[in-house]
Amino acid sequence: MKLDIFNHIFPRTYYDRMLAVLPDGRDMNKRVRAIPSIVDLDARFRIMDTFPDYAQVICLPQPPIESLGSPSVAKELARIGNDGMAELVAKYPDRFPAFIAGLPMNDPEGLLEEAERAIKKLGAVGVQVFSKPECWTVRRSCSPQTCSGADWYFMLLKGMAISTW
Repeated sequence: MKLDIFNHIFPRTYYDRMLAVLPDGRDMNKRVRAIPSIVDLDARFRIMDTFPDYAQVICLPQPPIESLGSPSVAKELARIGNDGMAELVAKYPDRFPAFIAGLPMNDPEGLLEEAERAIKKLGAVGVQVFSKPECWTVRRSCSPQTCSGADWYFMLLKGMAISTW
């Protein structure tokens, strides 16, 4: 089997909410709207069917969730997007065996909650981070003994978990 990882797709509910939040999107937001297979499953499946024994691990495309609005809007969009990804994986497991969660990087507490929910409850196999690490504001004093699992994963991603135990 050919497993293509980090394939971008908008679950329909996420796409519709994104358009409502930012109807006049520009730059990347405008460009991704012009790609039919990024939201239209029939178009995507026609393309996928040209490759035998092929599946995709899916994730949300640009623009980054945190660029679409306030922390509360980003948190809502992340939840909608991850729920939509989990639904696609459940409905089409042969085409989409897994998904990578999107996070509201402008909401430090919300991103940790959503990472934990997406991985533990929805079955995400990882998380996608668009933001620049120097912009992150997640707690810095963390070790495996003092943080929840999601906190610790982020410390590893940020390169901050250096032999503290």
